[in-house]
Amino acid sequence: MPSLNFKKEFVDKIVSGKKRQTIRPKGKRAFSPGDNLYLFTGQRTKHCRKLGTAVCSEIIPFLFEINDIWGPHLSVRFLKDNRENILIMNWHQVTGIARNDGFDGYHDFQVFFIKTYKMNIGDKKRFDLIKWRDFQKA
Repeated sequence: MPSLNFKKEFVDKIVSGKKRQTIRPKGKRAFSPGDNLYLFTGQRTKHCRKLGTAVCSEIIPFLFEINDIWGPHLSVRFLKDNRENILIMNWHQVTGIARNDGFDGYHDFQVFFIKTYKMNIGDKKRFDLIKWRDFQKA
């Protein structure tokens, strides 16, 4: 039963259907298209609440790297066959992903990832973009 926990700042966007994806660090548990996903907020607390269920529609692996071109800067690369692809996403592409992920734009997205995952200049981390469809409210 693949479950995803969300910060309360994303709850309204998930329930309204505005947010239909999440970006998570590559972990031991691999999500696959077709998986039933269970979406929660406040897991492991007394305020745990099931938001609903959805079906995983796509997994896109990324490599996030922090460099210092004009200050701390998040660059995003697609990964294919577990190897780094030469495609570096431009600002407009990353902004589109950021908005689909519930952020107002690129800057908020970048700050969230740098702080949440404690990324420093020179760090590279692998993430999966997990998209879903057929969301059903709890």
